[in-house]
Amino acid sequence: MKQSQGRQPQRTCIACRKVADQADLVRYVLAPDQRVVVDYRHKLPGRGAYTCLSAECLSTAVARQAFQRCFRGKADLPDAADLLVQLVNQIELRIESLLGMARKSGQVESGTSAALGRIRGRKPSGVLMVSDDISEGIAEKLRAAALTHNVPAYTLFDKSRIGRLLGKGERSAVVVTAGALADTMKDELERLALVVREN
Repeated sequence: MKQSQGRQPQRTCIACRKVADQADLVRYVLAPDQRVVVDYRHKLPGRGAYTCLSAECLSTAVARQAFQRCFRGKADLPDAADLLVQLVNQIELRIESLLGMARKSGQVESGTSAALGRIRGRKPSGVLMVSDDISEGIAEKLRAAALTHNVPAYTLFDKSRIGRLLGKGERSAVVVTAGALADTMKDELERLALVVREN
């Protein structure tokens, strides 16, 4: 989400009034049916409203009717829980997309043995993703190896969803090779963890 060159456009969170880079905030737009919707990738047309990447700021914006003010009274009163679900879904879709790109470019090792081999190997690993339905013993083994080799580890999706994203059968672990794609994926996984942890 972050652009790398030059000065970034600044926006203000409609809840806490903090000024931040536009890329670091969550954007919302008004749909044709007057509903407020999350525009996580900042690509939808129209006037935007922004909050920090925080369930607290989102709830505050709804409670204070900040969306109605921002959209000049044209917005239906949004539901904070619905907007939070939209946000989580859009971050997960972004992670799925990044995982698909990593697979297509040959930057993925999947399965417990392959993931452990990659983490312990000579080539640097960027990020480890462990399924949420993996056995605790195997998960601890993977996390310990990741910790030893300074590879960030995250728990997300179930085995069948990871396997489907990789075009394979069930997969309990995925390692993405170190590089720009892994860095972006790590940023998105951190953002998702922040939102989910707050909720």
